[in-house]
Amino acid sequence: LSDIQIIVGQNVFHLHKLILCCSSDVFKVMLTNPAWPESNKNRIVLKEEPECVSVFEDFLKYLYTGEINLTHYTVLPLLMLADKYDVLDLRDVCVDYMCCHLVVTVQHNHAVSWLQYAALCNHRELARTCEDFIKWNFHKVSCTCDFFLMEREVLVHFLQLSDLVIHDEYTLFQGAARWLCHQIRRNETSVTEDDLDVLSCIRFPMMSPQQLGQLNKTPIAEEFEEFFIDKVLHALTFHACSFHEKQTIASISQESLDFQPRNYTNDQWSTSLTIDNFLSLPVHDVRPLLFSTPLSAAQADEQSCWEWNVDVYPKGIHFQKCIMIGLWRNLEISGAVYNTVRLVLETRTPEKRNVEVAVLVTGVQDGVEFIKRVVQVHCLFDQKRRVRHINDVIPFEDLNSADSAYLSGPEGNAFKITIIIKPAYGQVY
Repeated sequence: LSDIQIIVGQNVFHLHKLILCCSSDVFKVMLTNPAWPESNKNRIVLKEEPECVSVFEDFLKYLYTGEINLTHYTVLPLLMLADKYDVLDLRDVCVDYMCCHLVVTVQHNHAVSWLQYAALCNHRELARTCEDFIKWNFHKVSCTCDFFLMEREVLVHFLQLSDLVIHDEYTLFQGAARWLCHQIRRNETSVTEDDLDVLSCIRFPMMSPQQLGQLNKTPIAEEFEEFFIDKVLHALTFHACSFHEKQTIASISQESLDFQPRNYTNDQWSTSLTIDNFLSLPVHDVRPLLFSTPLSAAQADEQSCWEWNVDVYPKGIHFQKCIMIGLWRNLEISGAVYNTVRLVLETRTPEKRNVEVAVLVTGVQDGVEFIKRVVQVHCLFDQKRRVRHINDVIPFEDLNSADSAYLSGPEGNAFKITIIIKPAYGQVY
Protein backbone atom coordinates (compact mmCIF):
# COMPACT_ATOMS: atom_id res chain seq x y z
CA LEU A 1 0.00 0.00 0.00
CA SER A 2 1.23 3.49 -0.81
CA ASP A 3 1.75 5.99 1.99
CA ILE A 4 2.12 9.22 0.01
CA GLN A 5 0.59 10.91 -3.00
CA ILE A 6 2.66 13.18 -5.25
CA ILE A 7 0.89 15.47 -7.69
CA VAL A 8 2.77 16.68 -10.77
CA GLY A 9 0.73 18.66 -13.26
CA GLN A 10 -2.53 16.78 -13.75
CA ASN A 11 -1.03 13.46 -12.65
CA VAL A 12 -1.39 11.88 -9.21
CA PHE A 13 1.18 9.23 -8.25
CA HIS A 14 0.63 6.84 -5.35
CA LEU A 15 4.10 6.14 -3.97
CA HIS A 16 6.12 4.87 -1.02
CA LYS A 17 8.20 7.14 1.18
CA LEU A 18 10.79 4.44 1.84
CA ILE A 19 11.64 4.02 -1.85
CA LEU A 20 11.73 7.77 -2.48
CA CYS A 21 14.00 8.34 0.53
CA CYS A 22 16.36 5.52 -0.45
CA SER A 23 16.62 6.76 -4.04
CA SER A 24 16.99 10.49 -3.51
CA ASP A 25 18.63 12.56 -0.78
CA VAL A 26 16.35 15.45 -1.67
CA PHE A 27 13.24 13.36 -1.12
CA LYS A 28 14.80 12.02 2.08
CA VAL A 29 15.21 15.51 3.51
CA MET A 30 11.83 16.67 2.21
CA LEU A 31 9.91 13.75 3.69
CA THR A 32 11.79 13.20 6.96
CA ASN A 33 13.13 16.57 8.10
CA PRO A 34 10.56 18.31 10.38
CA ALA A 35 11.79 21.67 9.13
CA TRP A 36 10.15 20.89 5.79
CA PRO A 37 6.33 21.27 5.72
CA GLU A 38 6.10 18.28 3.33
CA SER A 39 7.39 15.96 6.06
CA ASN A 40 3.99 15.99 7.77
CA LYS A 41 1.88 15.63 4.64
CA ASN A 42 0.64 12.59 2.79
CA ARG A 43 -0.24 14.60 -0.31
CA ILE A 44 2.44 16.77 -1.93
CA VAL A 45 2.26 19.01 -4.98
CA LEU A 46 5.54 19.37 -6.90
CA LYS A 47 6.07 22.21 -9.35
CA GLU A 48 8.12 21.07 -12.33
CA GLU A 49 9.11 22.56 -15.67
CA PRO A 50 6.60 21.69 -18.44
CA GLU A 51 9.08 19.41 -20.20
CA CYS A 52 9.76 17.59 -16.92
CA VAL A 53 6.08 16.97 -16.21
CA SER A 54 5.75 14.71 -19.25
CA VAL A 55 8.65 12.47 -18.16
CA PHE A 56 8.02 12.45 -14.41
CA GLU A 57 6.41 9.02 -14.57
CA ASP A 58 9.53 7.66 -16.29
CA PHE A 59 11.62 9.28 -13.57
CA LEU A 60 9.61 7.54 -10.85
CA LYS A 61 9.83 4.19 -12.65
CA TYR A 62 13.61 4.51 -12.59
CA LEU A 63 13.54 5.09 -8.82
CA TYR A 64 11.53 1.87 -8.41
CA THR A 65 13.17 -0.39 -11.01
CA GLY A 66 16.55 1.11 -11.94
CA GLU A 67 15.58 0.90 -15.62
CA ILE A 68 14.77 3.66 -18.07
CA ASN A 69 14.30 4.15 -21.81
CA LEU A 70 16.07 7.29 -23.03
CA THR A 71 15.46 9.20 -26.26
CA HIS A 72 16.78 12.47 -27.64
CA TYR A 73 13.55 14.13 -26.53
CA THR A 74 13.37 12.79 -22.96
CA VAL A 75 17.00 12.69 -21.84
CA LEU A 76 17.39 16.40 -21.04
CA PRO A 77 14.26 16.74 -18.85
CA LEU A 78 15.21 13.48 -17.11
CA LEU A 79 18.68 14.88 -16.45
CA MET A 80 17.04 18.02 -15.05
CA LEU A 81 15.01 15.88 -12.64
CA ALA A 82 18.07 13.81 -11.70
CA ASP A 83 19.95 17.01 -10.87
CA LYS A 84 17.05 18.53 -8.96
CA TYR A 85 16.45 15.46 -6.81
CA ASP A 86 20.11 14.43 -6.60
CA VAL A 87 19.73 11.00 -8.22
CA LEU A 88 23.39 10.52 -9.08
CA ASP A 89 23.19 7.21 -10.95
CA LEU A 90 20.43 8.50 -13.24
CA ARG A 91 22.43 11.65 -13.83
CA ASP A 92 25.43 9.61 -14.96
CA VAL A 93 23.26 7.48 -17.25
CA CYS A 94 21.79 10.58 -18.90
CA VAL A 95 25.16 12.28 -19.34
CA ASP A 96 26.68 9.13 -20.88
CA TYR A 97 23.74 8.82 -23.26
CA MET A 98 24.04 12.46 -24.33
CA CYS A 99 27.79 12.18 -24.96
CA CYS A 100 27.28 9.04 -27.06
CA HIS A 101 24.28 10.30 -29.07
CA LEU A 102 25.18 13.94 -29.60
CA VAL A 103 25.32 13.92 -33.39
CA VAL A 104 21.66 13.14 -34.01
CA THR A 105 20.83 16.20 -31.91
CA VAL A 106 21.42 18.23 -35.09
CA GLN A 107 18.42 16.55 -36.68
CA HIS A 108 16.37 16.78 -33.49
CA ASN A 109 17.47 20.33 -32.60
CA HIS A 110 19.03 19.71 -29.18
CA ALA A 111 22.77 20.43 -29.49
CA VAL A 112 22.63 24.03 -28.26
CA SER A 113 20.13 23.23 -25.49
CA TRP A 114 22.30 20.40 -24.21
CA LEU A 115 25.41 22.61 -24.21
CA GLN A 116 23.79 25.48 -22.34
CA TYR A 117 22.23 23.23 -19.70
CA ALA A 118 25.50 21.32 -19.21
CA ALA A 119 27.41 24.58 -18.73
CA LEU A 120 24.78 25.93 -16.33
CA CYS A 121 24.82 22.80 -14.14
CA ASN A 122 28.58 22.20 -14.36
CA HIS A 123 28.45 18.93 -16.27
CA ARG A 124 31.97 19.49 -17.54
CA GLU A 125 32.43 16.40 -19.69
CA LEU A 126 29.09 16.90 -21.43
CA ALA A 127 29.74 20.64 -21.90
CA ARG A 128 33.16 19.94 -23.42
CA THR A 129 31.75 17.28 -25.73
CA CYS A 130 28.93 19.55 -26.86
CA GLU A 131 31.25 22.52 -27.38
CA ASP A 132 33.69 20.48 -29.48
CA PHE A 133 30.84 19.11 -31.58
CA ILE A 134 29.37 22.56 -32.23
CA LYS A 135 32.80 24.09 -32.86
CA TRP A 136 33.73 21.40 -35.40
CA ASN A 137 30.28 21.19 -37.03
CA PHE A 138 29.10 24.76 -36.69
CA HIS A 139 27.32 25.04 -40.03
CA LYS A 140 25.22 21.93 -39.35
CA VAL A 141 24.17 23.34 -35.98
CA SER A 142 23.48 26.83 -37.34
CA CYS A 143 20.91 25.39 -39.75
CA THR A 144 18.72 24.03 -36.92
CA CYS A 145 15.92 25.71 -35.00
CA ASP A 146 17.79 25.06 -31.76
CA PHE A 147 20.52 27.44 -32.97
CA PHE A 148 18.18 30.39 -32.41
CA LEU A 149 18.00 29.48 -28.71
CA MET A 150 21.73 30.03 -28.32
CA GLU A 151 22.41 32.74 -25.77
CA ARG A 152 24.20 35.83 -27.05
CA GLU A 153 27.27 35.26 -24.85
CA VAL A 154 27.56 31.68 -26.08
CA LEU A 155 27.33 32.74 -29.74
CA VAL A 156 29.95 35.44 -29.23
CA HIS A 157 32.22 32.83 -27.62
CA PHE A 158 32.04 30.62 -30.72
CA LEU A 159 32.44 33.55 -33.12
CA GLN A 160 35.67 34.53 -31.37
CA LEU A 161 37.31 31.12 -31.92
CA SER A 162 40.10 30.80 -34.49
CA ASP A 163 39.75 27.01 -34.51
CA LEU A 164 36.06 27.13 -35.47
CA VAL A 165 35.46 24.83 -38.46
CA ILE A 166 33.39 26.48 -41.19
CA HIS A 167 33.31 26.52 -45.01
CA ASP A 168 34.32 30.18 -45.16
CA GLU A 169 33.77 33.45 -43.29
CA TYR A 170 30.80 34.43 -45.44
CA THR A 171 29.00 31.23 -44.44
CA LEU A 172 29.66 32.09 -40.80
CA PHE A 173 28.31 35.61 -41.36
CA GLN A 174 25.11 34.18 -42.87
CA GLY A 175 24.55 32.04 -39.77
CA ALA A 176 25.15 34.96 -37.41
CA ALA A 177 22.85 37.18 -39.49
CA ARG A 178 20.04 34.60 -39.32
CA TRP A 179 20.43 34.46 -35.55
CA LEU A 180 20.31 38.24 -35.24
CA CYS A 181 17.27 38.63 -37.49
CA HIS A 182 15.44 35.96 -35.48
CA GLN A 183 16.20 37.70 -32.17
CA ILE A 184 14.99 41.04 -33.51
CA ARG A 185 11.74 39.52 -34.79
CA ARG A 186 11.13 37.46 -31.65
CA ASN A 187 11.76 40.31 -29.23
CA GLU A 188 10.15 42.93 -31.48
CA THR A 189 13.04 45.27 -30.79
CA SER A 190 15.21 47.52 -32.90
CA VAL A 191 18.96 47.28 -33.39
CA THR A 192 21.04 47.55 -30.21
CA GLU A 193 24.73 47.84 -29.33
CA ASP A 194 24.64 44.20 -28.22
CA ASP A 195 23.78 43.23 -31.80
CA LEU A 196 26.95 44.97 -32.94
CA ASP A 197 28.93 42.82 -30.49
CA VAL A 198 27.84 39.76 -32.46
CA LEU A 199 28.66 41.21 -35.87
CA SER A 200 31.99 42.59 -34.63
CA CYS A 201 33.19 39.00 -34.20
CA ILE A 202 32.90 38.37 -37.94
CA ARG A 203 36.30 38.60 -39.64
CA PHE A 204 35.37 40.64 -42.69
CA PRO A 205 38.95 40.74 -44.13
CA MET A 206 38.73 36.95 -44.50
CA MET A 207 35.91 37.35 -47.05
CA SER A 208 36.76 37.72 -50.72
CA PRO A 209 36.04 41.09 -52.40
CA GLN A 210 33.16 39.39 -54.24
CA GLN A 211 31.62 38.28 -50.94
CA LEU A 212 32.14 41.73 -49.44
CA GLY A 213 30.20 43.14 -52.37
CA GLN A 214 27.28 40.83 -51.58
CA LEU A 215 26.95 42.08 -48.01
CA ASN A 216 24.93 45.15 -48.97
CA LYS A 217 22.29 42.85 -50.43
CA THR A 218 21.59 41.23 -47.07
CA PRO A 219 18.70 42.48 -44.86
CA ILE A 220 20.93 42.86 -41.85
CA ALA A 221 23.19 45.33 -43.70
CA GLU A 222 20.29 47.79 -43.99
CA GLU A 223 19.95 47.78 -40.21
CA PHE A 224 23.69 48.41 -39.66
CA GLU A 225 24.59 50.51 -42.71
CA GLU A 226 27.30 52.62 -41.06
CA PHE A 227 28.85 49.60 -39.36
CA PHE A 228 29.04 47.63 -42.61
CA ILE A 229 30.54 50.51 -44.59
CA ASP A 230 33.36 50.80 -42.08
CA LYS A 231 34.00 47.04 -41.97
CA VAL A 232 33.98 46.63 -45.75
CA LEU A 233 36.43 49.51 -46.27
CA HIS A 234 38.67 48.04 -43.59
CA ALA A 235 38.58 44.64 -45.33
CA LEU A 236 39.26 46.08 -48.78
CA THR A 237 42.33 47.85 -47.39
CA PHE A 238 43.59 44.47 -46.23
CA HIS A 239 43.00 42.93 -49.66
CA ALA A 240 45.01 45.69 -51.34
CA CYS A 241 48.15 44.86 -49.33
CA SER A 242 50.46 42.12 -50.55
CA PHE A 243 52.30 39.69 -48.32
CA HIS A 244 55.44 41.84 -48.27
CA GLU A 245 53.57 45.11 -47.68
CA LYS A 246 51.67 44.20 -44.52
CA GLN A 247 53.87 45.80 -41.86
CA THR A 248 51.01 47.96 -40.64
CA ILE A 249 48.56 45.06 -40.85
CA ALA A 250 50.95 42.91 -38.82
CA SER A 251 51.06 45.41 -35.98
CA ILE A 252 47.26 45.50 -35.91
CA SER A 253 46.99 41.71 -36.01
CA GLN A 254 48.71 41.45 -32.64
CA GLU A 255 45.64 43.08 -31.10
CA SER A 256 42.86 41.88 -33.38
CA LEU A 257 41.61 38.54 -34.68
CA ASP A 258 40.22 40.10 -37.87
CA PHE A 259 43.22 38.99 -39.92
CA GLN A 260 43.51 35.45 -38.56
CA PRO A 261 41.92 32.73 -40.72
CA ARG A 262 39.72 30.17 -39.02
CA ASN A 263 39.68 26.49 -39.99
CA TYR A 264 38.08 27.00 -43.40
CA THR A 265 37.12 23.85 -45.30
CA ASN A 266 36.80 25.45 -48.74
CA ASP A 267 39.19 24.49 -51.54
CA GLN A 268 41.33 27.57 -51.01
CA TRP A 269 42.50 26.59 -47.53
CA SER A 270 42.09 22.82 -47.35
CA THR A 271 42.39 19.52 -49.15
CA SER A 272 40.62 16.22 -48.49
CA LEU A 273 41.60 12.57 -48.72
CA THR A 274 39.15 9.66 -48.88
CA ILE A 275 40.41 6.08 -48.69
CA ASP A 276 37.72 3.67 -49.87
CA ASN A 277 37.71 -0.02 -48.90
CA PHE A 278 39.78 0.89 -45.88
CA LEU A 279 39.47 -2.49 -44.17
CA SER A 280 41.12 -4.08 -47.22
CA LEU A 281 43.99 -1.59 -47.28
CA PRO A 282 47.38 -3.30 -46.90
CA VAL A 283 49.13 -2.90 -43.57
CA HIS A 284 51.63 0.01 -43.50
CA ASP A 285 50.23 1.44 -46.73
CA VAL A 286 50.84 5.12 -47.45
CA ARG A 287 48.70 7.61 -49.33
CA PRO A 288 50.40 10.75 -50.76
CA LEU A 289 48.90 14.18 -51.37
CA LEU A 290 50.19 17.25 -53.21
CA PHE A 291 48.42 20.56 -52.65
CA SER A 292 48.93 24.27 -52.07
CA THR A 293 47.57 26.89 -49.66
CA PRO A 294 47.53 30.70 -49.86
CA LEU A 295 50.14 32.98 -48.31
CA SER A 296 47.24 35.02 -46.99
CA ALA A 297 43.55 35.73 -47.50
CA ALA A 298 44.33 38.97 -49.34
CA GLN A 299 43.42 39.29 -53.01
CA ALA A 300 46.84 40.83 -53.66
CA ASP A 301 48.39 37.43 -52.82
CA GLU A 302 46.02 35.28 -54.85
CA GLN A 303 48.76 34.35 -57.34
CA SER A 304 51.16 33.28 -54.56
CA CYS A 305 50.92 30.06 -52.60
CA TRP A 306 52.79 27.59 -50.44
CA GLU A 307 53.15 24.07 -51.78
CA TRP A 308 53.06 20.94 -49.64
CA ASN A 309 53.69 17.20 -49.81
CA VAL A 310 51.71 15.03 -47.41
CA ASP A 311 52.04 11.31 -46.70
CA VAL A 312 49.28 9.66 -44.67
CA TYR A 313 50.00 6.36 -42.88
CA PRO A 314 46.61 5.13 -41.58
CA LYS A 315 47.78 1.56 -40.80
CA GLY A 316 51.07 2.09 -39.05
CA ILE A 317 54.66 2.42 -40.22
CA HIS A 318 57.22 -0.26 -41.04
CA PHE A 319 60.92 0.57 -41.19
CA GLN A 320 62.78 -2.16 -43.12
CA LYS A 321 65.89 -3.79 -41.75
CA CYS A 322 69.00 -2.20 -43.24
CA ILE A 323 72.80 -2.31 -43.10
CA MET A 324 74.94 0.73 -42.34
CA ILE A 325 78.24 0.37 -44.17
CA GLY A 326 81.23 1.55 -42.15
CA LEU A 327 84.95 1.91 -42.73
CA TRP A 328 85.97 -1.07 -40.54
CA ARG A 329 82.74 -3.00 -40.27
CA ASN A 330 79.07 -2.92 -41.23
CA LEU A 331 76.30 -2.39 -38.71
CA GLU A 332 72.98 -4.17 -39.09
CA ILE A 333 70.00 -2.10 -38.01
CA SER A 334 66.91 -4.12 -37.19
CA GLY A 335 63.53 -3.14 -38.60
CA ALA A 336 60.77 -1.58 -36.55
CA VAL A 337 56.99 -1.32 -36.64
CA TYR A 338 55.09 1.60 -35.12
CA ASN A 339 51.34 1.29 -34.67
CA THR A 340 50.44 4.93 -35.08
CA VAL A 341 48.30 6.89 -37.51
CA ARG A 342 50.88 9.33 -38.84
CA LEU A 343 50.74 12.34 -41.14
CA VAL A 344 54.04 13.54 -42.62
CA LEU A 345 53.97 17.13 -43.85
CA GLU A 346 56.79 18.48 -46.02
CA THR A 347 57.24 21.95 -47.44
CA ARG A 348 58.40 22.02 -51.07
CA THR A 349 60.38 25.26 -50.71
CA PRO A 350 62.98 26.29 -48.10
CA GLU A 351 61.47 29.67 -47.18
CA LYS A 352 60.39 30.27 -43.59
CA ARG A 353 56.77 29.42 -42.84
CA ASN A 354 54.94 29.80 -39.56
CA VAL A 355 51.66 27.93 -39.89
CA GLU A 356 48.83 26.21 -38.06
CA VAL A 357 47.95 22.73 -39.34
CA ALA A 358 44.54 21.25 -38.57
CA VAL A 359 43.57 17.68 -39.42
CA LEU A 360 39.80 17.07 -39.46
CA VAL A 361 38.70 13.45 -39.20
CA THR A 362 35.22 12.38 -40.30
CA GLY A 363 33.29 9.97 -38.09
CA VAL A 364 29.87 8.36 -37.92
CA GLN A 365 27.40 8.26 -35.05
CA ASP A 366 23.89 6.87 -35.34
CA GLY A 367 24.33 6.78 -39.11
CA VAL A 368 25.20 10.49 -39.40
CA GLU A 369 28.57 11.73 -40.70
CA PHE A 370 30.27 14.60 -38.85
CA ILE A 371 33.67 15.93 -37.88
CA LYS A 372 34.53 13.65 -34.99
CA ARG A 373 38.10 14.66 -34.19
CA VAL A 374 40.38 17.63 -34.87
CA VAL A 375 44.12 17.64 -34.28
CA GLN A 376 45.74 21.07 -34.54
CA VAL A 377 49.47 21.79 -34.25
CA HIS A 378 51.69 24.80 -34.74
CA CYS A 379 54.55 24.21 -37.19
CA LEU A 380 57.60 26.29 -38.05
CA PHE A 381 59.31 25.44 -41.33
CA ASP A 382 62.60 26.77 -42.71
CA GLN A 383 65.58 25.56 -44.69
CA LYS A 384 66.69 23.17 -41.92
CA ARG A 385 63.21 22.05 -40.85
CA ARG A 386 61.23 21.07 -43.90
CA VAL A 387 59.42 17.98 -42.56
CA ARG A 388 56.99 17.64 -39.65
CA HIS A 389 55.58 14.35 -38.31
CA ILE A 390 52.13 14.40 -36.70
CA ASN A 391 51.60 11.12 -34.83
CA ASP A 392 48.40 9.67 -33.37
CA VAL A 393 46.10 11.68 -35.60
CA ILE A 394 43.63 9.05 -34.38
CA PRO A 395 44.32 6.36 -31.80
CA PHE A 396 45.53 3.41 -33.89
CA GLU A 397 43.16 0.83 -32.43
CA ASP A 398 40.17 3.15 -32.73
CA LEU A 399 40.70 3.50 -36.48
CA ASN A 400 41.76 -0.04 -37.30
CA SER A 401 38.94 -1.95 -35.63
CA ALA A 402 36.23 -3.55 -37.78
CA ASP A 403 33.51 -1.43 -36.16
CA SER A 404 35.49 1.81 -36.12
CA ALA A 405 33.45 4.97 -35.61
CA TYR A 406 35.91 6.71 -37.96
CA LEU A 407 34.81 4.73 -41.03
CA SER A 408 32.02 6.32 -43.04
CA GLY A 409 30.49 6.12 -46.49
CA PRO A 410 27.56 4.03 -47.75
CA GLU A 411 29.24 0.78 -46.73
CA GLY A 412 30.94 2.09 -43.59
CA ASN A 413 34.36 1.38 -45.09
CA ALA A 414 35.77 4.78 -46.05
CA PHE A 415 38.32 6.82 -44.13
CA LYS A 416 38.04 10.59 -44.68
CA ILE A 417 40.27 13.41 -43.49
CA THR A 418 40.60 17.10 -44.35
CA ILE A 419 43.89 18.98 -43.94
CA ILE A 420 43.90 22.74 -43.37
CA ILE A 421 47.07 24.85 -43.39
CA LYS A 422 46.90 28.55 -42.56
CA PRO A 423 49.32 31.31 -41.50
CA ALA A 424 49.90 31.32 -37.76
CA TYR A 425 48.59 34.15 -35.61
CA GLY A 426 51.04 37.04 -35.32
CA GLN A 427 52.90 36.21 -38.53
CA VAL A 428 53.20 38.94 -41.17
CA TYR A 429 50.63 37.84 -43.70
